[in-house]
Amino acid sequence: MTTINLLVNHGIPTGWTDALPWLNLTNQQPHGFHTHIAVPGEELDSADSYTGPDDAPVVTNATVVPECVHIHKSHLPADEQPGAENALILEGEWVYKVFAAFGSFSHDTYAWVRAPAKGMLEVAVPVQVHYNPYPGGDGSPGAAVWRVWVNERKSRWGTFENDFVDREWSWDWFEYPVTAGQVVTIRLQLESRSEAGIDFFTDLEAWEAMFTPDDDPEEPGPPAPSECRGAPRGQYARVVNVVPADATPERFLDIAEIAWDAGRQTVTGSYDDAGIGDLDDRAAVLWDIPTDERYDYGVFFDAYYPGVTVLFKGDGAPTPDPEPDPPPIEPQYTLRSNNLIGLHSGFTKAQSFPYILNSGATIQKFFSAGDAYEAAKIAPGIVSVWRKYVGNEQGRIWQEPTIRESAAWYLQQYTAEIETARTNMGLTLAQFLARKIALESLNETIPSFNESVLRDAVEFDVHFCELAHERYGDAIDTVLLCGAIGNPHESEVPLLLPAAKIAAQWEDFIGYHCYWTANEYRSFLAQHWPYHAGRWMEWDTYFRSQGVYPRYASGEGGIVYAWDGQSFDSGKGWRACGSFERYLADIDAFNSKCLVWNEVHGNRFAGPTLFGYANWGWDNFELGDGEVILLNEWAQGL
Repeated sequence: MTTINLLVNHGIPTGWTDALPWLNLTNQQPHGFHTHIAVPGEELDSADSYTGPDDAPVVTNATVVPECVHIHKSHLPADEQPGAENALILEGEWVYKVFAAFGSFSHDTYAWVRAPAKGMLEVAVPVQVHYNPYPGGDGSPGAAVWRVWVNERKSRWGTFENDFVDREWSWDWFEYPVTAGQVVTIRLQLESRSEAGIDFFTDLEAWEAMFTPDDDPEEPGPPAPSECRGAPRGQYARVVNVVPADATPERFLDIAEIAWDAGRQTVTGSYDDAGIGDLDDRAAVLWDIPTDERYDYGVFFDAYYPGVTVLFKGDGAPTPDPEPDPPPIEPQYTLRSNNLIGLHSGFTKAQSFPYILNSGATIQKFFSAGDAYEAAKIAPGIVSVWRKYVGNEQGRIWQEPTIRESAAWYLQQYTAEIETARTNMGLTLAQFLARKIALESLNETIPSFNESVLRDAVEFDVHFCELAHERYGDAIDTVLLCGAIGNPHESEVPLLLPAAKIAAQWEDFIGYHCYWTANEYRSFLAQHWPYHAGRWMEWDTYFRSQGVYPRYASGEGGIVYAWDGQSFDSGKGWRACGSFERYLADIDAFNSKCLVWNEVHGNRFAGPTLFGYANWGWDNFELGDGEVILLNEWAQGL
């Protein structure tokens, strides 16, 4: 039977996002996964659920935050490299390590998959545990435990001696029946219950979620038809009218007469027939679709028949065939200045508002409603972006029964802070909204090569935009598709189209994070432009081909260190690459390239916010007051 691994190509092991720091520790969250770490003082999940052997002392609370990092094979001893006797990597070149030199901790890793049909899901997760053999080391039962959840089902806690052996791989397996479209949560729980050091390893690339459909035949069927089967004799413009399944015979005749008079167009009852075919010019005219269902039909054609122009006609009564819509005209916008460089700031510092006021920056990003309001107040025309941080960002997509309800929950977090901020400032809601702040959707939830999660992330953003404008009208903007550098893969850009369409409809923004790479010796800004800093331009090429013209407001950008231009070290920024003068030369080149694009495309790019100035724990990326003053001087010379 045909079996596929729904976890293949999750975007790991070469990519990760840095979590918000704890004191001086910044942990790595792998792309396509989500992590949760208990803070010191929280009760361990195993405190009241672990019933296995437990040597004294019995630890029930977390005392430390573990370090969580990706380790490349080149950094492992020879005997722990792939294929060696004590290999710490089962597949690929990386392993994910969660560890602490001492103290107890709790760490969860989540992944999500969507079942394409009814069938059986077989989940397998590998873990290897090491204890510190030096004084205080503890490899006794109960010192370290781990288990796996698949939705509501869970394995029992495993521990030393009973379930796994120090420095050897062990696995948890599940069989889980699924229905078509079901989202399944896979959760690995790792807990150190030791006062000494415990190291956990899991090879994320070796995780499996093997799906087998129920209706897959045991024996192979007839050979696949030729790829050219059904190919047209030549290119022509095709229009197919689709009659709804509940149409009366009279209604069918009405539609058929209109289609005939419009040029002997095709009439069918199949939406697939309207989309299929190797033709460059295809239009599907969908009749009598209720307004509140039309978005879903648009998503269907974008997903399965990209390139088809979808038109909606009729309300259940005969209507004349209207003239085709004229081709869209690319919109034109006015920006505050030629300085497209803003600042990404968790809070304010001495140079925050002087830079906003005097540099002419077209964009600024803050993490509080009050700061975003003040930026918009002192700098009319600036795009003032506000991100409401809630943590577990990818998991928020599915935290409520429906994705739309999850988007409504996130919007409510913004609303609650707006109410608090405007009350504290003595403002009415109308006065606060007069500054038109841009509300940013969830951060870096867009994966590569995980279509089901990508579709859900896009759907979340569409709902977030719709709900925000239902609540606030055009008094706010939204920023959607806040994807990490390089995501999604270029082959998956068409899946972003629904979010780009609604952003364009409201004159809102797309928020791709336009970082670029450099090392001590050179910048890779120009070399990797289409894949890194300028990836949004490549998105826009596709969007324009579909007649869609969104604006762009990049919520993060700047240098991230990569020794070879491609292997990102997310803990290192511009400071690892040399002087600020070198960085400023890159900034100037980035700004110039984007200004040229804006001249042709109506100033639709509002700029990036450099990561960063006034942030917590990102010292290698952080601009000091002196650098911001130099940046301000550069901007005023444009």
